[in-house]
Order: sequence, then structure tokens, then C-alpha cells
Amino acid sequence: DLLVVHIRIAMGSGVSSGSPGGVDPASLATTSPEALKTFLEKIPEELQGAAKSNIAAALGLGDAGEKIAYVSDVEGHWPYFCRYVDSCKGLKWANPGQDKFNARTLEDWDLVLEDGWRFVFGGDACDKGPGTLRFLEAMVNLKKKYPSRVALILGNRDLNKMRWTSETAEEELKLHRVKVCPMSFWQPEEGRVIFYEYLRKLAAKQGHVEEDAVTDEMIERLSTKANKLKYLQHHDMASAGEFEYRRKELALMHQTTDDQITDDVVVESYLQSLRPGGVMQEFLRLGQLGILIGTTLIVHGQIINGTSEEENDWAVGVVPGEEKCVEDVRLWLAKLNAWCHNEITNWMANPLWVTPPTESTRDGWAGRAAAELVSYATPASRVTSVVYSRYLTESCMPVSLPSALTTYLRQQGIQYVVCGHTPHGSAPTVMRTNGVTMIMADTSFSHLKSNQAYCGDNRGSAVFDIWCDGTAWSVSGMTDKDGQAVAYDTHPANGDPLIGRFSVCKQSDRKFYVKARLADSSYLLTHIAGFSYEYTILHEIDAQIAIKTGSFDEIIQQDRNAQPEASTLDRLQQILHSLDQMKVSMKGLIDTNCDGVCSEEELYEFICSRSVRYELHSLYPTLSLQSLVQGLLQTEPFTPEAFQTACEESVSKEMTGVFFPVVKAGYAVEGTFPLALDSMMLEATNLISAACITTFPAGLSQWRKEGQWWELDLQAAQAAHSDLFAGPQKRQVYVSSLSECTLPEATNEALGIPPEARYYVFIYPSSNIGIVWDLAVKNNQANPDLAVVGFGGFAYLDGSFNILKVCGAMPRDGRLQFGQPQPLKKQWVDNQIRLQRFHPTTHRPFMNSGVTDFCWVEPSAGKGSDWPDCEHGGFAYLGSQNLLPLA
Repeated sequence: DLLVVHIRIAMGSGVSSGSPGGVDPASLATTSPEALKTFLEKIPEELQGAAKSNIAAALGLGDAGEKIAYVSDVEGHWPYFCRYVDSCKGLKWANPGQDKFNARTLEDWDLVLEDGWRFVFGGDACDKGPGTLRFLEAMVNLKKKYPSRVALILGNRDLNKMRWTSETAEEELKLHRVKVCPMSFWQPEEGRVIFYEYLRKLAAKQGHVEEDAVTDEMIERLSTKANKLKYLQHHDMASAGEFEYRRKELALMHQTTDDQITDDVVVESYLQSLRPGGVMQEFLRLGQLGILIGTTLIVHGQIINGTSEEENDWAVGVVPGEEKCVEDVRLWLAKLNAWCHNEITNWMANPLWVTPPTESTRDGWAGRAAAELVSYATPASRVTSVVYSRYLTESCMPVSLPSALTTYLRQQGIQYVVCGHTPHGSAPTVMRTNGVTMIMADTSFSHLKSNQAYCGDNRGSAVFDIWCDGTAWSVSGMTDKDGQAVAYDTHPANGDPLIGRFSVCKQSDRKFYVKARLADSSYLLTHIAGFSYEYTILHEIDAQIAIKTGSFDEIIQQDRNAQPEASTLDRLQQILHSLDQMKVSMKGLIDTNCDGVCSEEELYEFICSRSVRYELHSLYPTLSLQSLVQGLLQTEPFTPEAFQTACEESVSKEMTGVFFPVVKAGYAVEGTFPLALDSMMLEATNLISAACITTFPAGLSQWRKEGQWWELDLQAAQAAHSDLFAGPQKRQVYVSSLSECTLPEATNEALGIPPEARYYVFIYPSSNIGIVWDLAVKNNQANPDLAVVGFGGFAYLDGSFNILKVCGAMPRDGRLQFGQPQPLKKQWVDNQIRLQRFHPTTHRPFMNSGVTDFCWVEPSAGKGSDWPDCEHGGFAYLGSQNLLPLA
């Protein structure tokens, strides 16, 4: 009988204490490994492998030496998960090449787990984006395909969905219940809003009356399942807007518009997912609270709750309902997972209230199945919880694990603790204490209010592959900041020794910790205060000195998205201050050759640097760069106030723009800019080859949507043109999103595009050396290599994304031809500016025509209605005068 229970629990079918033989599933936790091994030996040989693996998964155990792919806190952000899969070493799409961002069917989200890999999802699948359904389906399908190699950790945003079956029941919507139903006891008393008050305000708003005039009949009409779900999501589950996200996801999956998805359809989607066989119920049934794989312990929240090494409570060893802590971590996990499974099984059998609550107390909310598990996933858990615990200072800075805990973990053979739950900046946080490494993986607030993938997106483009090679964990990926590629490992002997170390900034007297090692060997340091983040970057030697001495002098660059709104002058001063590196004057910042004069070229170089240009775009959308430069040439003394005045005097009344599509031979339009765009010659580079380019790919799906940063090694080009530019040998350039080659074969041949090329990207000029092109043209030295760095160029890639050829775009008679000028739509322009896709122009004839910025526009196939109409792509230009009015 006990063996049957083991197998059923391992396979996820579940049994109750009333099963034949009277065996309680909780007895699983008291079975020794030796006894279990004896049982397994009696199983038919052909079933032993699967049985052993599934029972190990149910016990929360895994084999040492296994590779592990891990991601956590997806929270309905399907585009983020797509980018993760594209960058993941162990998890791949079963059907690659499709548009995964708009996945609608099982075929679209089907996944393959590579041989020799385990996959662990760290919890919180739901709530904050229009992708919850698809992500749940993908996870449940993956778990059923690889039951012994996939673990689904349950987070608080997963477990709280069990509440809906009882709290949206018909009886709970009746007026007598609405009037007395309290708010949950774990919510702070201050700010509580009961459902009755919510409906009264809603009725007043919809009826255009005062709240005192709202009648019971009006409230009763509004007491629907849809409104109850919206109320719970907004006031009790920290997931405001989730109802509309589900509507959008359903519209996408059913290939219709949002307005065709009614509230009732949304409600049915939620409730159906919680019925037997529904995807939310399956996810819960197949999930667990923790897992131990080799030397790594993985939970959702933390294994300790507190704010310091002195003030904390352990969650490890604690099992609800047991008075004593379980010392052996394997036995603790077995008992904890068995308790969780039993709670979920009871809820599945009894989804409604037995005794509905009438007061906001623990006892008042205990009248339903799984009440203890629901509470365990809240801040009011009766015991310290691995789901909701967090271990940070009150200001959210990380803390070293207590020595007693690290000693215990090492005695248990644990070297790593991996968790999510608490958002912690733009990259994972890694802390090392006495031989134990803690990895906090939740980056769901990496870019607050980015609104990049959808309205409400707080991630932006950040994505990380957190994985274990069987011995040590590594972190690689991209922050949301331009060019910040992260790559390091945490091996106790060979890993990066600076990660997680602390140092103090002398100027602010604030403590920073080393957040990540960047791909260029510099280090990202972070200070956190709540959801406000401050960052600075130190070169490798400076970081080593900062850690060794305990302090550093670097200027802090604040995360603009996490700060209160500042005045225009404050923002200008912040830009200039962060760039100035504490030089005596602004003129010292701009006068790069230190000859005492700020030349026209130096001024252009300064205001066209990416960070300054982006801020100026946001402050002065119709700023004329040419007028600004002329004004600054006459400015003395050079102060932030004078810079602001010059900007304000250089603002035009309106922004203008124009788009020129690439056309086939014979369809080009002749004339002068902006009535026409001269054809371009694509010439292969001589000194900038594929070997000179370092890429930091973040995945195919992401690259199809967004550009990325490449690094060019310009040693050979600088040696050949030392009279034109010097400085750092390696420079970063931005490239457009990945596009497929669409030109006819004959045109490709005429342009010199390799026949095996399948994709291409446009390489934007490096703003730091954009002046090179102007000088090269003046000196009759223009060539393809200088064009790539100073004007722009194209790189062509094969089907495996290997660079085949790099071409400079030479603005003279050539085979790349352009059609009739088209007006740009203002909404499209605003979106591209917000996504930082426009770049400063470096071509003097364009500047003289009023052009300030430009971008390469990918082919319009599959794009929205605002996208410029272009089969083969084209160039868009923005300016403050002379171009076409925005539509």
C-alpha cells in the first residue's frame, strides 16, 4: 500500500487519507531512502527507471552533477520567457523559427529539454502580463513530457489562485454575503477595502451619483464574478490590470479583437483553469515547494526571513503542523512537499467554503480546504515560509547569511541556495558567505514603467540565463541598459571573486555591492533603497581596489526610471554631472583635445553621444541640433544654466520627418534631399571583418524585435587612419533588429550580398567617432571601413547567424536605391523614440537640411498599421525643419 502511495504521489495523481489501505500520503515523508530502495527493487525492471525518477522528484531530490536550467518570476510576461528560451543553454523551442511572441497553440509553445539537463521554474507564473495562460500551458506540457527532469516550484502568485474557487462562488456574490465578507487577515489594516465598499464606489461612478445615493439594488446588480475577480486582483493580490491582460491574451489566442472578448469569457477562462484538468489546477497539482539537486537547494522565496544576521527566522527545517524542526534537509523537503501536495489534493476535492469568513482573523479564514497552504503563501504565515520569506535589510540591500545557517547548510552538503520572489534590480543578486552562495534571480522590476512589451511592462529588455554545469552556477545575459552584457560564474575556486562584495562610495557615504561582471570585464555596482536603484560601473582594477580598500570615488549614475520627476535643469545637470566625472568645468568635458576651445566638431560629438541625445530627445523633442551647436559656440561662460538656455532657444515649433523605402532597380526617385534620397553603394570592408566583431546575442526572438550592441575591434582601422581618429581600440556600436533578406536575387547579386545570406542588420555609426566620416569626406579619404564607423553599414548573416560579410554604406551613386518620400506617423515616431531606436545623424549634408536623427526601418511584413510601408526596409529621418509634417 505504501508503495502505491509513493508511486501515485510521484506521478502526481494524488490520494487521500481515505484511500484503500488507509495510507496517508504524509507517510511518504517518514520513509527512509533504504526502505524506498527496497520497494523500488520489487517494481518490474522496465518501470524502475521512471518510478525512481518520479519519486525522486516528489521527494524534492535530484542527482549531483546534473546540468540545471533555471528561471523564476515570469509573472505572465510571455515575451520575457521567449527571450529567456532563446538564450537558454538547456531549453529550446520544439519548432524554432516561428514568431514565438505571438504564440497561440501548443505547437507554438512546445519546448524541448536537452539531454543531460534538468529544468526548474522557480515560481510565480501568473499575474502581471498578457501571457499567463500560454506560460502555464508551456510549463504543464513540459512537466508532462519530462516528469523526472522538470520541477515546478510554487510561488505565492500561483498558490493564491486556490482562493478563487471559494471566493467567487455564487453564494459569495449574494448581497447578504457581500455586506459581511471581510478582507483577508494578511492584508494590513490600514488601506483595507472590502468588496461592498468597492461595489458602492463602482456603482456611484457608473450611475453618476454620490456614494450615499447608491442603493442595495445597484450593488446587487454589480456583484458579479467579473467584478469580484477585478476586486481581488486590485485590492488583495497586487495584480491590478490582470483581468485586462487576460482579455488581451484570449483575443490573441482566438485571433480576434479585445472588444470581442466579454467579461464572461474572461471569467470562464479563469475558472475553467481551476477545474479538474484545467491548466492552473494542473500546474498546482504538479508543483512543489522546494527541491534539492546535488548541492543546490531551490525554493521560491527564501530559506530565512529577516533583515540582518542577528534578527532572522529560519524557514529551512520548518514544516507546518509539526512542533519540531526537521534537521535533515532531505527529510524536511520530503515532508514539506508531502504537506503541500496533501493540501492541494484536499482543495481539489473541496474547492468551496465550508465556513465562509465574517471577520479578518486567521480563524475566520480557516473554513476551507488548503487554508493553511494559502496562508503559508502570505506575509501572515503561521510559520516561517519558503514561499514568502525574504532576507534583506529594511532598505532592500542584501545581507550575508548568518554563520550558523551557513554552517548547517554545509553540513547538509548544500553549497548553493537559489530563489526568486523579491525583485532586486537589473540583474540577479549573488551573495557568498562562508562557502555558501545565494542567488536571488527575480529581475521583474529591472526597468520600472518601461512599457516595452506591453503597457505595464516593468522588465524592459533585460533577460538572464541562470544555469548550473553540474558543479557551479553561472549567470549570463543582458541588463536593460544599453550594451550591458553580463557574464560570470560563481565557482567557489574559479568563479569571480568580486561578485557580491561590498564597498562604500565616499561622496554619498552609501554602501554598494558588486551586482555583476560585464562582458567588457568592468563591474556593475548597486545601491538599493526600496525600488530605487543607483548604479556605477568600475573598471576591473578600480573594482578590485574598491573592494580591497572598502571605498571608492566614482560618480553615481542613478536609474532615471526609479527616481521622482526632476526639473529640466536638474535633469540636465545630472546628465552633465555624470558625464563630467567631476571635471572642473563643462568646457573641460566637451573640449576633448584640451586646446582650450570647444570646436564645432567637438560640440556635435558631445550632443550626439547616445546618453546625452536620448535625454535631449525626451526634454526637447523638436530641438534643432544645428541651431544648438551654433548657440553653444557663442556661449560664455559654459554652465548648465547656459546650456539650458541654448537648448530652449533652439527648439522648433514642430517635429518633422520623412521615410524613404528601399526599392528595386528602376523604381528609384531622383532629386535632392529631402525630396529624394541618393542611392548608396555597398562596399565590402577591408579592415573590419567578422573576426573584429564580438556579439552579445540575447536570443533570436528578442533580436527579431530589438537591436543589440556589438563590439568592434578597430585596431587595424585606427592604424591605417591614425590621422582621423584615435582612442579606445574597442568600441561599441548598435545594430538594428534582425531582418530576413527580401531583395530579389538579381538585386542581391548587384549589391554584392552573399547568396547564402539569410539575414542582415544595419550597423549604426558610433556616435563617439561619427565626426570621422565628415573628416574623411572632406579629405577625400572615404572608404567602406570608415563608412561603417562614421556613417553606417550592413552585416549579412547565414542561417546559423554567422557573419558572412560587412559592407560600408557609401552615400553616392550605387545599387541600393530608394523610392518616393513618405510622411511618418507621429504615434510610430513616439514609440521609436521611447524605445531609443533613433540615432544621431553623422552626415553633414543631412544636418544642413535640418536632420537630427535617423533609423533603419525593418520591412513592414508582420508589423502594425503605424509601421511605414516598405517591403525591403528603408531609412527614416527626423528633423526640426524642412522635412514632412508628422501624420
